[in-house]
Amino acid sequence: MYKKLIKYGNSNALILDRAILELLNIDEGATVKLTTDGKSLTITPAEKEQPMHIYTTGMEILNHYNEKKHAEIEADPVKKQEWQKWQPGGENFPKLYKEMTPIIIKYSEDAQKLTCKDFMHECEELVLKYQNNLESKEYLEEYLAIRRKYAPSLDAMDKEIREMRKKLGAPDTYITM
Repeated sequence: MYKKLIKYGNSNALILDRAILELLNIDEGATVKLTTDGKSLTITPAEKEQPMHIYTTGMEILNHYNEKKHAEIEADPVKKQEWQKWQPGGENFPKLYKEMTPIIIKYSEDAQKLTCKDFMHECEELVLKYQNNLESKEYLEEYLAIRRKYAPSLDAMDKEIREMRKKLGAPDTYITM
């Protein structure tokens, strides 16, 4: 069978008949995999991604830990007042946001690596292991080791954020890692 390429914007397109799509078990709008040996182009159906398993037990424990830390801040009027200054709507938030945004953008591709299911699974296991002690030095060290495995450059991001927060005068309790 011969097909003619047609102009499509600044590119060329190849029209695939419904019969070809059915033969390959490809639905309209599906993603396909293109491979080449330098002379031929092969089009195959892309493997359908398996939905990412959400590891809720460990995430629930982590959320509980965060709620506990938040409750501790809320219970202390001085800590609460200082914390609110650095939160959205607080007087120090605009300068924190202005300084933090370029750092976050700089490392966003690396941070995206922390959304893969293998990283999530390892974190889930770690949270379960330390469920009663997420504040421990051991938990933090193991978490950072897992994070370094997937996105080692984020250590530099942490350093930049710590330095920026210190420069702005954020309390030590808000400077993490």
